[in-house]
Amino acid sequence: MAMSNAIIRVKAPLFEIDAIIDDWEGFRIICSAQEKSIGKIRIKFNDVFSYRSMDPDLLTEEAVPSNVGGNIFKLPQSAFKKWFLQEAGQYRDFTGDNEIFHYRIITDEQCIDILAFGSPIVEEL
Repeated sequence: MAMSNAIIRVKAPLFEIDAIIDDWEGFRIICSAQEKSIGKIRIKFNDVFSYRSMDPDLLTEEAVPSNVGGNIFKLPQSAFKKWFLQEAGQYRDFTGDNEIFHYRIITDEQCIDILAFGSPIVEEL
């Protein structure tokens, strides 16, 4: 079966990033929702293998199309994932049930790329 190259939007309210936390409780991002009735949200990822943060103005690869609304996207193919698999793939199998996924969280101020198993958990605080 051929893999789709389509960027997939993950359902979540629009937000701005307040904090990125990677500690003994796991990797999570705390955000302020743009919709005032929601307030704060937490985006939690299980089994994160790698992440990076950068200014979105410096982003030169896999730009998210402007016609796709939202902040969280699943990128089926990316240079970041390809690089990771070249580095770590010799030590662990990341195929089949062990496949990792590239998620991009992007706002006006920040872009965070995450390589993880499974989908993020988005919840109101």
